[in-house]
Amino acid sequence: MKAALYARVSTHREEQKNSLHNQDLIAQKLATDMGMTIERKYIESVSGRVLKNRKAIQELLKDARNGVFEVLIVKSVSRLSRDLVKSKEIANQLERLGVRLIMPEDHYDSDDSDNTFNFNLMALFAEHESVKMSEKIKLGIRASAREGNFTGSVAPFGYRLIEKSKRLEIDEETGPFVQEIFNLYLYNGWGMSKIGNYLMENNIKAPGGGNRWHQNTVSGILKNPHYTGMLVQHRTSTSKFLAESESYRLRNSVEENNQVSIENAHPPLISHKQFQEVQNLIESKKQNRSNGKESLFAHIAFCADCGIGMNYKADRRKKGAYVCGGYVKHTKKFCSSHIIEEAKLIETISQDVSSMVEGQHNRNAFYDLAKMKASALQTTINQQITILDKEYKSLDDDFEYYVSLHKKDLCTDVQLLNKNTDIQTQQSEILERKMELEREKEQKKDMEANIHAFERIIDRFLKLDIRDKDILKSVLRQLIDKILVYENQEIVIHYKFLP
Repeated sequence: MKAALYARVSTHREEQKNSLHNQDLIAQKLATDMGMTIERKYIESVSGRVLKNRKAIQELLKDARNGVFEVLIVKSVSRLSRDLVKSKEIANQLERLGVRLIMPEDHYDSDDSDNTFNFNLMALFAEHESVKMSEKIKLGIRASAREGNFTGSVAPFGYRLIEKSKRLEIDEETGPFVQEIFNLYLYNGWGMSKIGNYLMENNIKAPGGGNRWHQNTVSGILKNPHYTGMLVQHRTSTSKFLAESESYRLRNSVEENNQVSIENAHPPLISHKQFQEVQNLIESKKQNRSNGKESLFAHIAFCADCGIGMNYKADRRKKGAYVCGGYVKHTKKFCSSHIIEEAKLIETISQDVSSMVEGQHNRNAFYDLAKMKASALQTTINQQITILDKEYKSLDDDFEYYVSLHKKDLCTDVQLLNKNTDIQTQQSEILERKMELEREKEQKKDMEANIHAFERIIDRFLKLDIRDKDILKSVLRQLIDKILVYENQEIVIHYKFLP
């Protein structure tokens, strides 16, 4: 009889009895005693609560459907999953496929019909144990934070982390830049974009090690209370519930009175007074910010290279032109101008629309053109999804590296948990962007209805007096999803109603 082994170690520290080696030995002995041969082994190092992230279990279920093995040996239900529902889901799938499930440590064999209650009980215990282990680690992190230890994985810009003491100390190289950022904003009246430009012009590396200082990066520094010497931690917590995609756990904001705040935990870079004055200034600028009249292509035209919206400048190119917002805020250190006249944008769109309907005497020709544009857009979306998948896989590989360090005792439980949290946050952002792209693909499936609507909007556009900017703006928003402007003034138009 053909058998298979599934073995797993979790991302947390395990006793030696749960090692992959011992799980293998237990399965080999059981198979020999029962006259079976282990044909396949499925091994992984991953949390047992998120099923979709487990490549080995997915491969196992695929092979089970293809009849690769008849019996699956798993040391215990806790190796199968630490979630009651997921454990039952896997067991039910195996049962439907006619695969016998044996878990020696739990004295479970699916061929014994009386064992269903025992399976559910063992799965419940495994889930309870997982929750207790997670809470224990969280309590350890909070206790460490209360002692003034920094529990994050990356020190704030301007500080460095002393590994042995888990304390922050001022980084002599980057610390002065933090002080300068606060001084420029508070005393020189500089905005966040101007500060970012100044730092890029002076070749100061951004917190992530890159060359670009985004406005959000400067804003994050100005709003970070760590620079006053106060340690503020446990601002978010991981929920026990999975996100809709079941690929990561939801994170919740923690109320301020439940956060861990320690005064004088490390040397300050600025005073409390300076920090509060900066927060007041930021808030006052928010309230005084005016929402002026939007330009014709606001929220439609974007720089094809940096992705930032194009800004309208009435004094450029005589009759007004659009310039890359990244260039406007951060100068050529960030991106080139991509300048293009408003009149040229209108002319190019008019020519593109005219070319779509000119000389097309039957609906089939119009469908062919729509399909051609659809294919190009679908290819672009699929390419973007492929890039996101690679980024997601890269983060998985990064986590596997930290797991390997953890096995060698080169990485603590706290460091591994923090790294896992950071990676989950990044992966959740990737999945959200991927879901947006998938939704975009879904929205373009009803081709016939879309093209009928598209034809009506085109007819209206071609009859417009383009001198009436308000009506033109309204039609453009119905007609166009976005316009990408390239450095050589070439533009690519994405229409809303073409799939």
